[in-house]
Parts: sequence; C-alpha cells; structure tokens
Amino acid sequence: MSRDLKTIILGAVSIIAAIIFGLAFRNFVADGSLISLIFLALAGALFLSIFLIQTLLLDIFFPKFLIIIFSAIAVGVSSGAPFSTVSITAMSIFSILLLWGYYRGRLELKNSLEIKFTKTGLAILGPASSAIALFAIIAYLGSFNLSDPTSVKETLSIIIKPAEPIAAGYIPGFSIQKSITEIAAALLPEELANASQATKNEFISESASRLSEVFGNLTGVPAKTSDSLLDIFYRATVGRLLALTPFARNLTLIGVGFLIFLMAKFLLIIINWLAIALAVLLYQLLLAMNFCRIELQSKSKTVIVLE
Repeated sequence: MSRDLKTIILGAVSIIAAIIFGLAFRNFVADGSLISLIFLALAGALFLSIFLIQTLLLDIFFPKFLIIIFSAIAVGVSSGAPFSTVSITAMSIFSILLLWGYYRGRLELKNSLEIKFTKTGLAILGPASSAIALFAIIAYLGSFNLSDPTSVKETLSIIIKPAEPIAAGYIPGFSIQKSITEIAAALLPEELANASQATKNEFISESASRLSEVFGNLTGVPAKTSDSLLDIFYRATVGRLLALTPFARNLTLIGVGFLIFLMAKFLLIIINWLAIALAVLLYQLLLAMNFCRIELQSKSKTVIVLE
C-alpha cells in the first residue's frame, strides 16, 4: 500500500470520526439526556484518538491541513448548525486549534530522542480537545433564538435536564417542567398519606407558597405557585439578558461560553486520557497490520558550546 493511499485512508477515517462527533452533538442538543452527553464525550474521544494517530504518522503539513479543514466542515454540517457567522466562527476556531495541536505534536516529536506516547499525546490533545469543546459551546449558544421564548425554554430545558435524575432522587417524579404546586405535592409526607383531601390541599398550598418565596429570593424574580422551575429560570436568565443592550448581551453570552468552557475543562482531562488509551490501541493495531513501522534514525543537531 502506497504512502499516498495510507494518507487518504487516514483522512477519510478522520472525516468519518468528525461526522460521528457532529451527529453526537446534534443528538445531545435534541435530547439533552445524560446518555447523550456520555455518547458525545465518547465520540469526542474517538475523534481525538484518530487525530493523535494522524499527527504521529503524517509529517507533511499540507495533507494534514486539508484533513483538518474537511474535518471542520464535516463537523459543522453533521452537527446541524445553521450556516451563519456563528457557525463559521466555530469551525474556524476548531481548525486553528487543531492546527496548533498538530504543530505542538510535530515539534514535540522533533525535539524528542524517542517516542513518548503520553507526553506527546498530551501536547497534541491540549489544543485539540479545546477545539471540540469550543466548537460545541459556540454552536450551542449560537442556536439560541432569544426572540422566541418557546425555543429558548426548550434549549434551557436541555441544559438543565441532565440534573433531573439527581433531583428525582429527593423529589419523586421531579421535572423542571412541573409547577411549584406539583413539586410541593410530590413532597407530601407519608404521615399525611391517609389524611383528608382538605388537609393535603392545605399542606400543598402552604408548601408551594414557601417554595415560591424561596425561589423568588434565590433568583431575584417574582415566582408564583403556578410557575414551573423552567419559567423561573427563564425569567432569571434570558429575561434579564433581553433587558440589556445588544453589545452587553453579546458580551454576556461570551462570558457564559467562557464559564462553560472552564467547567468543561475537568471533563476534557478525562476525555484526553481516554483518547490516549484509544490511540495506543489503534497504534498497536496499525503496527500489527504493517500500516506503519518503528525505525531508528540518526540526525545531526546544531548546538552552542564553549570554545
């Protein structure tokens, strides 16, 4: 098999992995469940492991440059992000960070006397994992249509939804779509299970009033017992955002994106190590298939010494 054909195969695999990541991102945006988040993280690790292998094997810049550009386009198209300034910005940042990761990886290989998979892998995956994280964050925030409350509430619901199972452990049947009154009803103590309906209604009414007061104090916005937690969260976030000037609104969204990225850094550490583990397995498989080989090379080096 020729070197050019192997390069084409590596490029095709990278684009396929980019499409898988884009589809996983689209599924997460539509579903928002913990399972879809885990699938998105695994798809990201798969793409990063292939990117790491390519950086190790492709020492010529131009083919790698083309692979990165086509991978960025594949992610953008498969993610379902509408063609806009936001999506172009997301794909551009994605490409730039991957190129930076490739440069760091090749520089690390050039300056090392032996292949150190973990050290080189971390040098490559630092920018590369930031690339997929920033793409997802920018594309996600760019999907917000602030002028459409229904659309925004659906997006906010997707953001909060992964935390619902945790809250459901304390409040049976918990959902952010439920009203404060419904949440208060779910908190009805067992000793009132056989009480009269009037007693139950009185307890629920008093509990709902207290909860609405608590949520109102926490968020700083009025809360009624008929409001759902999603309604309160919408007024406390997007409602205030809409009151700002367009410039201040954009700055706020950028700040939110940066905070999300900082919170995602811990998850990226786990994804990076998972990607390295996958890359090691792929590397051993490629060696066994004679797709690549290890050879010892000697090279001259210019140094400065004392006369």
